[in-house]
Amino acid sequence: MILNVKNLSVSHKSHEIIKNINFSLKNNSCLGILGESGSGKSITCKAIMGLLDESFKIEGEIYYKGEKLSFPNKLAGKDICMVIQNPMTAFNPLFTIENQVMETFFTHKNMEKAEALELILESFEKMNLQNGDKILK
Repeated sequence: MILNVKNLSVSHKSHEIIKNINFSLKNNSCLGILGESGSGKSITCKAIMGLLDESFKIEGEIYYKGEKLSFPNKLAGKDICMVIQNPMTAFNPLFTIENQVMETFFTHKNMEKAEALELILESFEKMNLQNGDKILK
């Protein structure tokens, strides 16, 4: 199990946003979180990744690769990522996908360009994305 979320609750001031949700993610799998606008999808992901500020109260347990995370944690960008509700705005259209994905590897992994490119293309294959070279350009 790569991710296990138990009884996650998130509130902001006196407003309860998420109440006792549970889910898990197995190795080599994808997870889609669906719901109406305002149902807490993005807040759930941001809580897991450690992207909410101290004005949010987070309760529950999150295990990443078997290790219990504390609140706040800083997984975002280094270990896990999310595609936000509107994926068309997730990337800057002024830069190639290659440029934007490489930035993540250079920031968090201290890799050479060739090594990062190989890892990106392998990841694309695992996600069944065809023509990785074209996607990057």
